[in-house]
Amino acid sequence: MKKLLLVLAIGTFAACNSGSQEAAAPADTAATQTVTTPDTTAAAVDTAVNEDLNKLLLAAKSHRAYVYRYHNGIPSANNVPFMFHTNTHEVIAPGTNRAIMMNQRIPTSVIWTMNQDFSKGKCVSLSRLDRDSGGTNRWHFDSRNAVAIVRCPFFTDKGDLIGFVGVDFTEDPKEGELARVAPLVQNAANSISHAFNARSVTK
Repeated sequence: MKKLLLVLAIGTFAACNSGSQEAAAPADTAATQTVTTPDTTAAAVDTAVNEDLNKLLLAAKSHRAYVYRYHNGIPSANNVPFMFHTNTHEVIAPGTNRAIMMNQRIPTSVIWTMNQDFSKGKCVSLSRLDRDSGGTNRWHFDSRNAVAIVRCPFFTDKGDLIGFVGVDFTEDPKEGELARVAPLVQNAANSISHAFNARSVTK
C-alpha cells in the first residue's frame, strides 16, 4: 500500500510540474515579442531614411535622392512666422556633388506652386530646368544642378504636410522616365513618413 501511494505521489508531482512548465511558455513568448519592438531613436530613424533613399536612388537611376522637412523660422515684422523647408537627408550617385549644405532654411514661397500640389497629395515632376532661363523653376537648376526632378509629399498621421521626398537628374532623363519614377518616389515617401511618425509618437 505504501508503494502504491508513493507512485501516486510521484505521478501527481510530475503532472503538476509539467503543467507549470507549459503555463510559463506564454511569458517567454511575450518576452520575445517585446524584443522585436521597432527602434525609434533618432539614429535608427536616420538609418531607416537613408536606407530608403539609397534604394530609391538605385531604382530611379537618378543622381540624387533626398528629404526636405518643413519648419517654422524667424518671425516677420508683424510677428507672423515665416515657413522654411530644409534638406535633412541626401544620398548621391558617384560623381554627383552634394547639395544639402546649400539647401538649408529656404523660404517655402520659393516653391509655392509645388506646395499647392503637395497639399493635395500630388507628386510633382519637372524637366528641362536648365532651359527655363526666365521661369521660377530655374532655381532648381541653379541651386542643385538638376535638369529634371520628381518630388512627392509626406504627411503626419493626422494629415498635416511635413515634408517631401525627391530625386534629381543632372542629365536629361529618357522620355517617359519621370512617369516611371514617380510611383517609386511616392513609395519611398510613404515609408519615410512612417519612420518619422513612429519617432514623433514615441519621443
